[in-house]
Amino acid sequence: MKIIQRKQKIVCFCLLSALLCCKNVDNSNSLVLLNIDEATENETQMYLSSIGRTIKYVCPETKEDCLINENSIVFTGLVQNSLLIADLNGCYLFDMDGRFIRQIGHKGNGPGEYGNIGNVVYDEKNNKIMITSTSTRGILVYDDKGNYIETLLSQVNLSHWALLNNEAIALNIGNYMGNSSVKSAVISLSGDTLSTAPNSDLFNGSRSPLSLNNMAVFYPFEDKVYYNRMFNDTIYYFDKNYELIPRYIFLSSRHKLESTIRADAMKFVETTVDYILPWQIIETEKYLFVNMFRNKKGLKPYFYDKDKNEFVCVTNAENHNADGFINDLDNGPVFYPHYKIRDEVVCMILNPSHIIELKKQSLLPDMFLDVNEDSNPVIAIVELI
Repeated sequence: MKIIQRKQKIVCFCLLSALLCCKNVDNSNSLVLLNIDEATENETQMYLSSIGRTIKYVCPETKEDCLINENSIVFTGLVQNSLLIADLNGCYLFDMDGRFIRQIGHKGNGPGEYGNIGNVVYDEKNNKIMITSTSTRGILVYDDKGNYIETLLSQVNLSHWALLNNEAIALNIGNYMGNSSVKSAVISLSGDTLSTAPNSDLFNGSRSPLSLNNMAVFYPFEDKVYYNRMFNDTIYYFDKNYELIPRYIFLSSRHKLESTIRADAMKFVETTVDYILPWQIIETEKYLFVNMFRNKKGLKPYFYDKDKNEFVCVTNAENHNADGFINDLDNGPVFYPHYKIRDEVVCMILNPSHIIELKKQSLLPDMFLDVNEDSNPVIAIVELI
């Protein structure tokens, strides 16, 4: 009983601390509590027309110069009025009819070349494309014509990071062995440390470290950058002083993963705990889309409607072997966004194998007739209400 009471006190203290941190924050950025357990127990069918007004499909041209690995896409977004898609091997620009325009940079070991792409950021204000790779230090900067401009932070290895402004980036600090003193840092583009956030997620790494302990999600919304560290229940944003301010907290008592399990890669792989991890996060003016990774069920979509203050798990659509919004706009594929490509415009990646299966069931518009197993993935784009 004492142990239970102590845990309850700790939870209450953490929530109180988070609320106190937000006492001077305006209502648009006040703390929101999202109950994962409740949402998971009450899975809900939803229709695309409840959030979207139009849907458009872009079939990127399939040719040797722009073959996209649908299983390793790391970025999809708009550069001016063109569609930029990056996978581990390359960064490709298409027009909105799917015609290939050019590649941005190239894979290699020379100046301005990258290895496997780890992260892509589009600096819209300066119209620059920024790429980091797993085998190259620093940030490679290109213009929208694909010309290499410069390398920033050439002495720094960068994995999960985001551009805050013209002067600074935020980066996640890996916690492989469980003893990292900080979880994130903000550094200037000249390499100076501007701020750090202490890490409270500590554990004793007893065996092989788990690579997931280096993962995090950064996403832009309005004039801020938001941050969620893997295995952490809070989404923060960086304020003007580069401090982390809590915005959303995922509440769960039944889908947590003990640190002793993640400290041991073998235990982690073998665990039967139905843990939940935020995997992809998209925020728009009215909605929050969160793809949660669930151990027993893979990726499951969760959805928060800000106006209604409703947080739900979006369940399987009727007659479709997929989770997401039932597409009643054109009776096409079930939809759940993977990327935000512009304010109030989101997209989903449709893999060729999935398209072929849906064609067999006559569940696709005629425009998909030419898609085969060798085709590039199709991008489904929805303009939100």
